Amino acid sequence: MELVGRVLWWSERDENGIIVDPAGNEFYFDRSVLKLKKNQIISRRSIVNFSLNRSIKDCLCACNVSLST
Repeated sequence: MELVGRVLWWSERDENGIIVDPAGNEFYFDRSVLKLKKNQIISRRSIVNFSLNRSIKDCLCACNVSLST
């Protein structure tokens, strides 16, 4: 199931960040799960589509993160 959220913060240096969904849940993500097209950049307040990474049990993590069109 695809979810929609907003990038709460993104660290270009560390290449990781947090997405917040409309219910206030926070999802960790890093550069390895980004699906960006050429010349796209991720930044604070970007609206993104993502999936819940079910292979990580200890925290909410996003995967397949892409900019919302």
